[in-house]
Amino acid sequence: MILLDVLGRDITTKYSPQKFDWKYFWNDNAPRFLLNIIITAVSIRFIGDIIHQQITQFYALIIGVISDKIAISVKQRKDKLNVDTLFESETNTHSETDTHTETTK
Repeated sequence: MILLDVLGRDITTKYSPQKFDWKYFWNDNAPRFLLNIIITAVSIRFIGDIIHQQITQFYALIIGVISDKIAISVKQRKDKLNVDTLFESETNTHSETDTHTETTK
């Protein structure tokens, strides 16, 4: 899944480097990896109690896919909030500058 995200990224945005950069990759995906590990560990610990069966390879696959989907969803919401906040602060900064310029004239 992470490989598909890396290959499908939009390099024309100002937030994404033109060439692949490991530092950007780790900074951008570290919360996703951490959340994935936590969700997987908790799920494996408690899934046996919930379904009253042994964890098979199929259940492990389902846990992995679902935990990655949850991590992607959280990351996208976080990124959307950060971008929206960034645009709002840029808009407010430009508005304050325009207002200040108009009052000084």
